Amino acid sequence: MAERIPDADNRTLGVYFAKHVNPEEQRIRQRWTSREMYEYEFDRIRAVQQPHHGLSDDQWSELRDAIFFQRPLKSQSHLVGRCSLEPHRRRAPLALPSVQRFRLLQKLNDLGIDSPSGTRDPLTKDQRAIILDMLGREGDLTFHQARKVLGLDKRAREDRKKSPDPKASLKLFTYRFSHEGDGDQKLVGDRTAARIAPLFGERWYDLDLAEQDAIVDDLLNYEHRDALIRRAVEVWNVSTDTAGQLADVGLELESGYASLSRRAIAHLLPHLETGTAYRRAIELIPEYQARFKPVDPLGSLPPVRKWRDDVSNPAVMRALSEVRKLVNALIQEYDKPMCIRVELARDLKRSRKDRKTEADRIERNRKRREDAKARILQELGERNPSRDDVLKVLLADECNWVCPYTGHGPFKMRDLIGSQACMDIEHIYPRKYLDNSYLNLTLCYHEENRKIKRDRLPYAAYAGNQERWQQILARVEAFKGDAADAKLRRFKTTEVSDDFVSRHLNDTRYNSRLAAEYLGVLYGGAIDESGKRRIQTRPGTLTDRLRKDWHVHGLKKRGRDHRHHAVDAAVVALTDQGTVTQLQKEASRQVETNSRRNAIDIPWLGFAEELAASVEQLIVSHRIDRRLSGPLHAETIYSKPQADSNGKSVRHVRKPLQSLSRAEVSKIVDDRVRSLVKAKLGSGDPAKVFANVADHPTLPAKDGRVIPIHRARIKKSESVKMVGRGPRQRYVASGKDTLHHTVIVAKQTPRGEAWRDEPVDRLEVHRRKRDKLPVVQTQWGHGERPIMILHKGDAIEMDDPGGGRSAYIILSISRRDITIRKHDDARDSKVIKDDGDRSNYRIRSGQELRKRHARKVTITPLGRVVPEGFRAHEGSNT
Repeated sequence: MAERIPDADNRTLGVYFAKHVNPEEQRIRQRWTSREMYEYEFDRIRAVQQPHHGLSDDQWSELRDAIFFQRPLKSQSHLVGRCSLEPHRRRAPLALPSVQRFRLLQKLNDLGIDSPSGTRDPLTKDQRAIILDMLGREGDLTFHQARKVLGLDKRAREDRKKSPDPKASLKLFTYRFSHEGDGDQKLVGDRTAARIAPLFGERWYDLDLAEQDAIVDDLLNYEHRDALIRRAVEVWNVSTDTAGQLADVGLELESGYASLSRRAIAHLLPHLETGTAYRRAIELIPEYQARFKPVDPLGSLPPVRKWRDDVSNPAVMRALSEVRKLVNALIQEYDKPMCIRVELARDLKRSRKDRKTEADRIERNRKRREDAKARILQELGERNPSRDDVLKVLLADECNWVCPYTGHGPFKMRDLIGSQACMDIEHIYPRKYLDNSYLNLTLCYHEENRKIKRDRLPYAAYAGNQERWQQILARVEAFKGDAADAKLRRFKTTEVSDDFVSRHLNDTRYNSRLAAEYLGVLYGGAIDESGKRRIQTRPGTLTDRLRKDWHVHGLKKRGRDHRHHAVDAAVVALTDQGTVTQLQKEASRQVETNSRRNAIDIPWLGFAEELAASVEQLIVSHRIDRRLSGPLHAETIYSKPQADSNGKSVRHVRKPLQSLSRAEVSKIVDDRVRSLVKAKLGSGDPAKVFANVADHPTLPAKDGRVIPIHRARIKKSESVKMVGRGPRQRYVASGKDTLHHTVIVAKQTPRGEAWRDEPVDRLEVHRRKRDKLPVVQTQWGHGERPIMILHKGDAIEMDDPGGGRSAYIILSISRRDITIRKHDDARDSKVIKDDGDRSNYRIRSGQELRKRHARKVTITPLGRVVPEGFRAHEGSNT
């Protein structure tokens, strides 16, 4: 610790003293909070470093504040959803006592008792009062407890005694609650009162709901604990000790929001208190009756933001915008349809047994999460573990508290959570697939995750070292839990298709429900003024079933032809309510009788043949990406120009050893490092030889230390741009994902016209916008003219290898080539390469476009191909 720390910014200094831990003090530090530990290290560093830097007290105080104090986070209240009854108001916090009361009354008022004889009776006034009191004071109540307090179990035993068959099962005489049949295990009560009332005593129940809400508002909104304690003592009239306990309880209250605003709940609560059902309570309030009446229908779909301003998810916004584009084009061409059918991604009607199985699974997962929270509290004293903290414990249990990648372990709870945590949550499939489900997550030692595994498939990162790869698979095979087999399959995956769609499932469910509501504005609501249902929803599994029954299942292959969506659309469009009812009954019959299914009659004779002919003629429209948001340049930072031994100007760049090619090994700048790396590499592949950091070469230092070599500087001849100024100046290059568009430029030559492509990255586009220039350069050299501008998603029409003309879509742009696909081609790059279909995969130059007589076209939402000339302003609408 006596060494001098080089001058550095606050972040670097913070990282330094976080890493330099004196082993002799480990036992003491385990009892410290992270704040105490860092402050202790800061004081020690200050004492040692002061002679080297000579900072004043004010400067040290400023440095301390920069490390230990964070500015207040920006309020996210604008992201809270809108009330379903009063859209101009935000939803109420779930922890408010009024919301808790509303929730338990809503459930209680719908509760009935199913008798052994098969009848369902509502709760009596006395029964309702007993359950209501328990839910209001004790929080959640299991159905078993509810039956016991109402004497239903006792009545069941008495009924069995009166039975002529003394050996009859008690289950035959058991009374059950109505919600119990749907798989629920308990009635949710006032969880806020269950936590706060013990500290206030009976005085809590003497307060009205407005006073209780005010107290919980303080618990939720005060940022500083000391201020909250003072508030509790002065305003709530509690002791200092009780105020401290209340501050701690405030961290444990339910998070999230109800579906209604405070005002709507205040209107509905008086009706619910009398036992009125929720839906009936809404009908009793004139203000809300008007909301459910049909409104004036619109001639076309309005922009999503004008319809609802609370849709914040960009994926949902994009999906609804595409719906608007297509539906409005259909209305303009064919007028408004009689009805619209929307496919929902949900199951067909399930049997009670299936519903209970799903509910049991959810309940098991809930118990696992609660157990994980309790263990965190017991071992670390964390009163309010985050969702990621709980997830880490569940993943640790699954992988036996051993890192599946390195074998590091068994690790402890402190390795998962807190300032000393060294285990990362890691994605098995790379993050680009946006799959954050439990099936795609595991744990990884942080150094391994950030330096070796990174954002790659396990197979891609480790299969080069077969011995280590087999050790990893052996550890994964030992995983515990329901997801173990699925995760093993993911570890073994060699490549993930670009059409990997499981990540879209949850979004699809939400999108389809919201789309149905959005489409309803065309008719004044999903049900129009005459009472006719105009927007009809269909479950996704129904479509799959009908494709098979109607013999169109293999018409267009999924994963190979985008037009399979049109086949689905035709099936959904022809699925009327009679077909839905028939299929649902058939599905339930199969479950109950364990019999084979019967096929559903085809819509008409020759249906499959007619649909095949129609789909074959379709041209697929794709979304064009002209956005300016995205990376401006590749992540690699290059050095200033350097002269090599031949006087040639080169750049230096640092790369991990395992990322080097054999040619790059010879371009390592440092002679000693180059010779050591070559000696270690031999005739092997760097990706395999250097896959394990333990196998990296080492460099002996003068003081006897052995320095491992993990990265090396290499020489590069790269075209770079300078960004930043002063100390922030750096040199960067364009990357594959940084290009915004490419301009195809034609030039007259003695041999005729020649075309070339001029890719433009986002950095250049931003600079042009800054300088108030057109986004697309229109003025070129003498005798040169721009032919077309191509963005990702744009369409071109050109000769195909078969001698005809086809429409192609621009998939990506690079400085070497343009990646393309036929408009209907859904294959990924590897499949196309394996199929030997390279002519439908890549354009090597602008000259190749000229030879294939390419022209830019627009494919309308209805699949019409419209020629498009050069537009100077194109690309400016970003």
